[in-house]
Amino acid sequence: TIVPKPAPTIVPKPAPTIVPKPAPTSNFSAPNAFANQLRKFIFLSKVPCFMNKPRPWQTLDRFVEICSPWLTLIGERLQDDQGRILDYWRVEKADSVVIITIQAGKFLLPAPTYRPGVRETTLDFPGGRVNPEQTSIAAVPGILSRELGVSEDAIANLTPLNSTGWAINSSFSNQSLYGFVAELDPTVVVNPNRIGITYPTTSAGIHSLLQDLTCLQCRAVLLEWQSQRIIAEP
Repeated sequence: TIVPKPAPTIVPKPAPTIVPKPAPTSNFSAPNAFANQLRKFIFLSKVPCFMNKPRPWQTLDRFVEICSPWLTLIGERLQDDQGRILDYWRVEKADSVVIITIQAGKFLLPAPTYRPGVRETTLDFPGGRVNPEQTSIAAVPGILSRELGVSEDAIANLTPLNSTGWAINSSFSNQSLYGFVAELDPTVVVNPNRIGITYPTTSAGIHSLLQDLTCLQCRAVLLEWQSQRIIAEP
């Protein structure tokens, strides 16, 4: 009698255990990652981009030029960077100056005056035009004398807020704005009849002044002064 041998029992080998590798630990927290991206953005924003710079428009014809002591009105026919022919109007005007005037911790503003452009009386810092033969800083003493009745000797410190003029309306005018801060000698008496209103130079005073200022140029100069003061603080 032949007794068959039992078939060998095959025990399957256990599948190898795969232990996932831990994710690499980042040295950057979420805020640091954001700061990293911000630095990258700032770096790239400082790199001049010439690929998308449009070609200057070409002047084909000047069909109107009206000159006055205040401005020159110009009508031109232009060809833009896409080849379109456009009739365009613009004005050439003298640059302007706005002066934040401070004495003993207070902003001094002249009495509100009538503005024909908006047909109403508005509150403004001392300001005016820069004559062709002047620099912007040279125009400051005459403006303060005219609007607040103070002499050049009364100015203890005069600080420019921008070395390059800010375009006021670049699509329509070549006029630029220059802002200054004039600190008056605290011992100088300013004629109270020349002062329309004062505001403290505190945060609350600036907030209150911004509620009353509708002149965009005045607001821009005030906010620039406030910004520079914040940056200068330790």
